[in-house]
Amino acid sequence: MRSKALILVAALASGAVVFAVPTDWRAPVLVALAVLAFGLYAVRERAALRALRDVGQRQSDRVNRDAGQLRIALAEQGEKLDAQAVQAARIEKAVAQTTALGKEIASLHVAATNETLAALRGHEEENRKRLNGFEEILGRSEKQLAGLLSSAEARRLNSGVLQGLEREFRQVEALLNLYATVTVREPLPPSRKWAMSPDLLAYLVSLVQVRKPSLIVELGSGLSSVWLGYALEKSGHAGRLISIEHDAEFLAKTRRMLADHGLDHLVELRHAPLSELTLDGESWPWYDRAAFASLSGIDLLIVDGPPAATRDHARYPALPVLSEQLASDAVVIMDDCVRQEETDIVSRWRDAYPGWNLEVLPHEKITSVLIR
Repeated sequence: MRSKALILVAALASGAVVFAVPTDWRAPVLVALAVLAFGLYAVRERAALRALRDVGQRQSDRVNRDAGQLRIALAEQGEKLDAQAVQAARIEKAVAQTTALGKEIASLHVAATNETLAALRGHEEENRKRLNGFEEILGRSEKQLAGLLSSAEARRLNSGVLQGLEREFRQVEALLNLYATVTVREPLPPSRKWAMSPDLLAYLVSLVQVRKPSLIVELGSGLSSVWLGYALEKSGHAGRLISIEHDAEFLAKTRRMLADHGLDHLVELRHAPLSELTLDGESWPWYDRAAFASLSGIDLLIVDGPPAATRDHARYPALPVLSEQLASDAVVIMDDCVRQEETDIVSRWRDAYPGWNLEVLPHEKITSVLIR
């Protein structure tokens, strides 16, 4: 008996499974074979799905890892921005505090200056009243002395006292002008006596503002160095002051005073001990010449040293030593011409170095001004 076969094909995802079954088999066998075919198909599909799920899981893990790294980077960037914001806030606060402090200091300076000027004006008014009172007293005294002194003697006595009071008033007036011209930041020592008088100091400050000298040389440092420093600061031009001093202790005091007033950047102090100088066959105790070696084009020379006690006509070498280092339009100031020695020195200079014009100023100590 010829047997016939029933061809059963099970389609799978990756291909097909073919079973050849005899046609005369019973139906259960056919069903079993069909179930087996589709079971194989399901197994392969499950494996494919599992592989696809694994790929998806790996992709998800990678995305989560990248997202985590991005969150960390963003957090670090946020922390940096927060730190920068805190630093900026601190800087802004410091700037505000500095600005407020500057305003407070400026206000204190203005208040102190106004208080000083008010006090000086009060002193001026008080001196005026005293002067008027003295005039009345002297008027009465003149009448009382009329029987004892001749009228000429009484007038001479009265005139001498009034001149003395007038000199005092002129110095107070010059001091007021000084404080009105520049803003002084710290208290200053008294003027007059060994230091320059207020009238000469006021003249020098005015001279600096008008002529604007590039180089000032001062023989003898001290209070004048401070006022000249303030004058240079007020004028605003690129000038400097070289102050020559033979006394190391006095030089140190001047240096501290300049530092207290914030003027040490405008004034250079040079220590020049007195050494022997031969000039015109004479020996002079004079500043060490090395202190002047680098100076040229001196616009303003102020002669206030060496001290007169070192020898007679002690300041004479100033012009012979420095004449070649003076500018063509230089000004030379000689202080203390109330003394005959300084007057004689100026006369000798004019004889030895013609071409200088002389102006004598009626200051308390008499000032000689030589101008080319």
